[in-house]
Amino acid sequence: CTKGNNELSFFTMPEFENWMAKTPDAKNWKVKYYKGLGTLNTKEAKQYFKNLKRHKKPFAPMKE
Repeated sequence: CTKGNNELSFFTMPEFENWMAKTPDAKNWKVKYYKGLGTLNTKEAKQYFKNLKRHKKPFAPMKE
């Protein structure tokens, strides 16, 4: 979300909802929901992949 020159990113809905609950002026921020990487424009994609360590999520394969 953005407000003026301030920009915040959330990677889960609970993280975003927690911020909303704790931020009195949250409704004054512009929020953009990203369903997947295809939602990103070129500038946003460059910013996202520039900090890949932060965005990478570990996972373990499930045993059948």
